[in-house]
Amino acid sequence: MPISEEDLRRILTVEEPVYQEIVAQLSEADIPVLQRIARDEGTQAAAAAVYTASLMQADRAREIVVEAAESPDPIQRAAAASGMENLPEPMLLRAALSLLDREDAAVTKLVMRAVGTPTGAVERRLRELGEGAQTPELREMVRERLGMDNN
Repeated sequence: MPISEEDLRRILTVEEPVYQEIVAQLSEADIPVLQRIARDEGTQAAAAAVYTASLMQADRAREIVVEAAESPDPIQRAAAASGMENLPEPMLLRAALSLLDREDAAVTKLVMRAVGTPTGAVERRLRELGEGAQTPELREMVRERLGMDNN
């Protein structure tokens, strides 16, 4: 039987959630509830739901992370960036490209960590940021990571 939304919210919002234990309690039947919670913009429960979804071994759950990466909500995007390293490569790349579009230095740092050595479209987007990001800190961080000349 699926977990109730109220119970899942309670589990996700404890002071220090143990995500592996939460995932162990969930099944595919709980994914719609997890997705509803993940869509609550600006909440701790939403961020925890996104990260929890990243740990589940179901593409339907992992799509929650990609959806959060595309969200205008900075909390959802940060949660997606934190969980994206748990995604299989095609989803990781989709999430990375969405996250890199916002020029958020903290999120970009998480993206760079998750993708390892960037290639293809992610590398191209990072190079664009290294050349023309609006903030000097973001430009410098990306240029350093990619080994771009700082002249």
